[in-house]
Amino acid sequence: MFCVNDSVFYGVHGVCVITDITRREFGGKTQEYYVLTPAFSKHSTIFVPTDSPGIEKRMRKTAAKKEITELLDNMKDVEPEWSEHASERKEKYAEILKKGSLKDICGMIKALYDYKDRLLSENRKKMYASDEKQLAEAEKVLFEEAAFALKTDLKTAEDKIKKAIHKSK
Repeated sequence: MFCVNDSVFYGVHGVCVITDITRREFGGKTQEYYVLTPAFSKHSTIFVPTDSPGIEKRMRKTAAKKEITELLDNMKDVEPEWSEHASERKEKYAEILKKGSLKDICGMIKALYDYKDRLLSENRKKMYASDEKQLAEAEKVLFEEAAFALKTDLKTAEDKIKKAIHKSK
């Protein structure tokens, strides 16, 4: 499914590079593993069984430069994903993060930025903790993938994305 030197997005670890595919013994069981090195945290190594159930849902190829550029250029066409009900929103956002569609993640981020701005303008308290957590996860996904695809640092990618979102309003 994946090869050495492929760049992948792997759950909470973010963008990783497959540095090796090897057979290892862990817990008395020998099997084949993808050896991942996080692109933005070179100090760790992750071993993922190649035959892990559901791996295709947790690990996917990263976006190409063209995909990120098109997303930034067409940010005005990305519809915010919003629900007024916190529990419904939490469930919907968890599903968006699980699927990993960058366009849907952008819609989620746009909606949460709008919500945050609305709360500030109404002099209300900050967002729910679940919204804050899911926004941070969504930003990590999008900023890391953009930085990796555009071959830039995280701060530059973050600035480009926030600028595109701001211009799309």
